[in-house]
Amino acid sequence: MFKHIKNSSIKIFKLLGRGLSLLLLLPRILFSLIFLLVIISFIYVSIAGYQKDEPKDSALYISLDGYLVERSENINDLNDILFNQRQINQLQKSEIEDVISKAKNDSRIKGLVINFSNFLGGYPADLLSLNEAILDFKESDKVFIAYSDFYSQSSYLIASLANKIITHTQGGLFLEGYSSKRIYMKELMKNLGIEVIQLSYGNYKSALENFTLSEMSEEDKIQRTELNNFIWEEISDAIEANRGFKEGYVKNVIMNMDTILVNNAGNWAEFALKKGFVDELMNRKELENYLNGQFPGDQEGWNFIDYRNYDIKETEIKDASVIAKIIVSGPIVDGFESNGVASGETISALIRDAVKQDVKAIVLRVSSPGGSAFASELIREQLKEAKNEGIPIVVSMGGVAASGGYWISVSSDHIFAEETTITGSIGVAAILFNAEEAIKKIGLKEDGVSFSPVSGSFGGPIFLSKPNEQMISLYESTIHGLYDNFIHLVSEERNLSKEEVESLGQGRIWVGKDAKRFGLIDEIGSLKDAEETAANLANLENYIVKEFEQKRSPFLEYLSFFENFIKINNNSEFKFKKLNINYYFNNFFNNLSILDDPRSIYYLCYECLTIN
Repeated sequence: MFKHIKNSSIKIFKLLGRGLSLLLLLPRILFSLIFLLVIISFIYVSIAGYQKDEPKDSALYISLDGYLVERSENINDLNDILFNQRQINQLQKSEIEDVISKAKNDSRIKGLVINFSNFLGGYPADLLSLNEAILDFKESDKVFIAYSDFYSQSSYLIASLANKIITHTQGGLFLEGYSSKRIYMKELMKNLGIEVIQLSYGNYKSALENFTLSEMSEEDKIQRTELNNFIWEEISDAIEANRGFKEGYVKNVIMNMDTILVNNAGNWAEFALKKGFVDELMNRKELENYLNGQFPGDQEGWNFIDYRNYDIKETEIKDASVIAKIIVSGPIVDGFESNGVASGETISALIRDAVKQDVKAIVLRVSSPGGSAFASELIREQLKEAKNEGIPIVVSMGGVAASGGYWISVSSDHIFAEETTITGSIGVAAILFNAEEAIKKIGLKEDGVSFSPVSGSFGGPIFLSKPNEQMISLYESTIHGLYDNFIHLVSEERNLSKEEVESLGQGRIWVGKDAKRFGLIDEIGSLKDAEETAANLANLENYIVKEFEQKRSPFLEYLSFFENFIKINNNSEFKFKKLNINYYFNNFFNNLSILDDPRSIYYLCYECLTIN
């Protein structure tokens, strides 16, 4: 009997314990359910509010807030949105060009309005590519109106195509030509007690010279001057043609800007108006009234559709063959994908995936200054494997495809570039740091035993005790071997003699126009030209171009959608915001972070990182 009572008591206590546990869990369960309901409700409301607008007698409105890139960075997590982790907004060039192209033949779209107030520019080839898209749009005889609080030369190049160029009554523009400057750290390294051992190969390979010099080398000055002069000539010629100025007008204004500004009482807006760079000066209210007159809307304002909310679905083609488009954007790094860089492992995996899916051709869009020598070779060898399986490979070079960006391109069947694409830079960059004296200053010293003079040292780049001659010899042999491989590869793939490649190499950068003349590329042309050539090489008539990109989780996809939703709804009026960015120093430190090659050896064109 007592045993029965005992067992019953145990059961009762177990039930009470479970009940108590359930009661303790209940608030958490209820909170989770409420949170889930809130998320579901928010998603529903977001999607309901994100329906694509139906334009009717509207303007296509594009606010160029940020920097023009080949591919915008992905959302990594909620912090990117909540805490604005990505300080520099990025504008995906292809997305903007696609909507402009569709709007050209859309009878519901009556014109194009672009706000340049927060535009940070882009590579010259990318700016000129966007220029071409707008020129094509203007063939429809639809109006293009440009506005900016103040025009930079990057924004003005595109704005100069407008039927009406407007700036604020306290605005204006500033044209200056191109310059290339860097921070040189020889004295800093000396003061810190760090010995810098420069091992780069190529007289013009200046990627890491700022660690060993106090000022720019003569070779770097020569190549940068030639590059900047050619690109600026293309830009200024385009501005003069767009505005009907005489040849040399822009240069004359720049060289005499101080006098001209004095004659206009220091008023930049009046200077821009009198010199014919803008058509009208308007304050915000006048601008709203003007746009409402051009594109009449309801009581809330003028009639427009934001380009991010404009439906650009393509017509499906049945039984079409697939051409894969794979984008290599940003510095090439070792490892897997992260924002703003091109990962060797990730790009290689995308190429393998394209081959598995039986694509008929691959178009590689390259917009990269290079980077890790190891990661660059991973990409090239994967492309070579695809080519050996009979898949045509066509490269389309964007704003820059230099050093490692050229290395991954050279084994393709056909290479396109823009006239102002920055390419070449056939050379190897490498550097070692001896921090022995630096750590002595804070009371530290490295000591121990090694099996050989090179044990535990190869892989650098930072040494806590002075690297011996054998170690430096290992690095020098490796670098010379990589440079010779680069020369041999270009010679073999481009059907040039080694002497010819050597004369074009030495780390020197070239623009696309010169690269075509020297045989480093095949043709001057656009991404569309590359896609058509890929189709021809694969004997395709019925085809679609499908972009292969790294897959993201559904949660990250939703975050990306959510961010875009916020941007569009914050842009419901003609708004302006300041970009609180010192991106010169931001880029400087970001560029240091890409130096991750396992051997500290790079196919990198550093000067290509800083041209805007």
